[in-house]
Amino acid sequence: MWERQVIAERFQVQRLAGSGGMGSVYRALDQHTGTPVALKVLRRGRSASEDSGSETGTVTLTARGIGEPGGLKVRQAGEDREVARLEREARLLSRLRHPRVVRYIATGATPAGEPYLVMEWLDGETLTDRLKRGALNVEETLTLGVRAAEALGAVHRLGVVHRDVKPSNLFLRGGTLEGLTLIDFGIARRQSASPTLTSPGAVVGTLGYLSPEQAQGDPAVDARSDVFSLGCVLYRCLAGRAPFLEGSPLSVLLQVVSEPPPRLRTLRPEVPPALESLIERMLAKPRDKRPRHGNEVATMLRALERQRLSSASGKGAGGYPWRHLSEAERRFVGLVLARPRSEGTALAAQARTVRDVAERHRGHLEVLDDGSLMVVMVDGSAATDLAAQAARCALSLRPLLGGTVAVVAGRAELDKGLPSGALRERAMDLLAAGEREDGIEHAQVDEVSAVVRVDEVTAGLLRARFELETVEGGAVLRGERPAGRATRSTGKLVACVGRERELAQLETLFLHARDEARACAALVTAAPGTGKSWLLHEFLVRLRGRGEAMEIWVGQGNPTRAGGAFGLLGHALRSAVGLRGGESIAERRREARAWVGRHLDPSGPLCPDELVASLGELFALPPRTRGEDGNGTVFRDPAMLRTQMRRAWIHLVRTACAGRPLLLVLEDLHWGDLPSIRLVDAILDELHDLPLMVLALARPEVEEVFPKLWEKRRLQHIRLDPLTRRASERLARMTLGDRASDRTIAALVERADGNAFYLDELLRAATRGAGRALPESVLAMMHTHLERLDSGARRLLRAASLFGQTFWRGGVEALTDGEDAAAGLAELAAKELVTPQQEGRFPGEVEYRFRDTLVREAAYGMLSDEDRALGHRLAAEWLEQAGRPRVRSGRSSANLLDG
Repeated sequence: MWERQVIAERFQVQRLAGSGGMGSVYRALDQHTGTPVALKVLRRGRSASEDSGSETGTVTLTARGIGEPGGLKVRQAGEDREVARLEREARLLSRLRHPRVVRYIATGATPAGEPYLVMEWLDGETLTDRLKRGALNVEETLTLGVRAAEALGAVHRLGVVHRDVKPSNLFLRGGTLEGLTLIDFGIARRQSASPTLTSPGAVVGTLGYLSPEQAQGDPAVDARSDVFSLGCVLYRCLAGRAPFLEGSPLSVLLQVVSEPPPRLRTLRPEVPPALESLIERMLAKPRDKRPRHGNEVATMLRALERQRLSSASGKGAGGYPWRHLSEAERRFVGLVLARPRSEGTALAAQARTVRDVAERHRGHLEVLDDGSLMVVMVDGSAATDLAAQAARCALSLRPLLGGTVAVVAGRAELDKGLPSGALRERAMDLLAAGEREDGIEHAQVDEVSAVVRVDEVTAGLLRARFELETVEGGAVLRGERPAGRATRSTGKLVACVGRERELAQLETLFLHARDEARACAALVTAAPGTGKSWLLHEFLVRLRGRGEAMEIWVGQGNPTRAGGAFGLLGHALRSAVGLRGGESIAERRREARAWVGRHLDPSGPLCPDELVASLGELFALPPRTRGEDGNGTVFRDPAMLRTQMRRAWIHLVRTACAGRPLLLVLEDLHWGDLPSIRLVDAILDELHDLPLMVLALARPEVEEVFPKLWEKRRLQHIRLDPLTRRASERLARMTLGDRASDRTIAALVERADGNAFYLDELLRAATRGAGRALPESVLAMMHTHLERLDSGARRLLRAASLFGQTFWRGGVEALTDGEDAAAGLAELAAKELVTPQQEGRFPGEVEYRFRDTLVREAAYGMLSDEDRALGHRLAAEWLEQAGRPRVRSGRSSANLLDG
């Protein structure tokens, strides 16, 4: 290649940057962006020379050579094999968008037919060059280690193993440790892939950094092999030498397989024991003794980094500068994560579309460093609502994206609006698992509708209202169930046990409306999880089971369209027609006209076209003007339009009730809208002598949203109380059968405390043999319940949770900077979250207990990591001062204090 040659009408060669046995690397100018790039070109008919096998190069060694005289033989890879490796490297890099992984730009072939790969140009030096000037100190090693582990974590999430982690493949952008970038994926491969580019039994890697499984030629290497190699790198950074680097190549391989390296602190005494211990774990011979992947290593190194900083800054006991809990807390968050296939301007356009969808679902879009799109939802809703919100967002995004979309919901700390910690890792692991199954390594991937995957926790929150297909590690989200068709997670609670009285009331109302031709209305209110949807489902099953002619229209409120004009009633009509939202306007109009035509009397005052035009807003149709096809009328005056709509609506319901009863169900009325409420009021008023029943279901706040709801229409209000203990026991026995002891049943019923959702999830966990551990879905619901308290009350609960099930006012005050907690605890007692005890265990101290373990566990789960660590120390100190010096705080102390 020559200077100023232009490749693919885009990359202008500037100079040769380096060359080797496989080919050459040129610095080139990307004429599209004006930035320098690295152009890696494979040479055709290259020489037989290979990399030397030194630390700066990769060796490929045949295992059979180990036992032969003359030592190891260097395998000469064929030209086709190198081309395949380059293609594989391009495919992997094209999916790895991460700030610590070299960025892929393009691939192709030169006019001479030489394959090339274009990557970003990196200015700086390799870690090999940096180590030539001496070893790193502990802080520098931690800085480098965190960043290298983060890069490997991104690689491992895609199911890829780098297989050649070494100092020369860790590039220091700008010459700084903070700028570390992982390079050279020439021998990387997927964990599940067969080693087709390596001879059977071959040893692939670099002497001094090979894992034991690589040294033995095991083809089934996984992420833990890279963890071992990174441990070798960290060892060298501190010790100034690799852990296995003495004698012949055969001697080195034998050391890797069977001998431990010298103790790190004998070579570098100032290395902290905790860091030495971690590196020893990374260098363990059995792979199951090592950390599982790069992200796990990064988490451990960050913890060591924080401890080091705390110690160096001279912070107080335990390394903290303060003596009370902070205001930080974990929130309940919904996440939708996707990795788009588009790039450049197409990616920007797609991100704008995704942002619009996210905002419609009350989410916030973040574009991550690796190019992934993450929609974050935090609004204080009930856990089931927020999970449903994230699921609906993902389903809306499904037609726009190819590949996998991951949906998770759970507790997380928020850093600048982005969730950190385990929840984010859950989303990334779920996405990576889906991408592996979807064949992410193929060079060409068809643009198909995305598969929406949810993890087990989120599936538990969605199961009642969404269609899910269980798969390993979670479920595939198929869609939302039609309104009125809720189900229970165990699949066994088919009878509405404990709701016989309420069911009888509803049936009596319906029969009265049918037999006496008298319109009536009922409102069922209950807190989230109490069982409104299951009550409705059972009621509809019973009505349909009669086999009588009747009309049932079911509409459901949606938080994303709450208050939008005619949203609730429009959903009821569109559901009755069978419209799902993906139809064209012409199809929607045609289906609506056919449905209306089946109800109308041909001799009536309105023909189907006129009625559909007047109710166009309910059918989600645009206004029509006279002259489009000779039919339909729309008035420009809004008042006249509303009058026409009201008249058409009443006429439609009147004809629908002719000769058969009509049940209009409005589920989640608290998310409804006033225009819908008024149209319903109109039919209850004008059609009072027809067999019509309106059934609304809502949360208690509906009385604030719509005060004096249908008060002139003899509304019957049914308040759904928690399940009785006897009903809960019957449900538990129906699900678990005779194998469950009375003690087990009693414990489950007590934990559920009458909440149907809690009981169902607890029973589901029991059927799976989950023991006494509280399901995350149940904790999530309680967590969001506690989030509705003010910040001061939540802080008191977080502090109290550190003592266990029993706590003391003085202890809570000690953890909250001496604030008087009497009024706040009294308010929590009034809300039945905590209970004061008659006799305290410490003289002069007011003692409390959490109402149940669920409240305590949820409060404990709201603590940030730092507050949890600090709080345990402070709680232990307070207990010692209160006269219990040997009692430890936290989870273990709870049993001691309560016993």
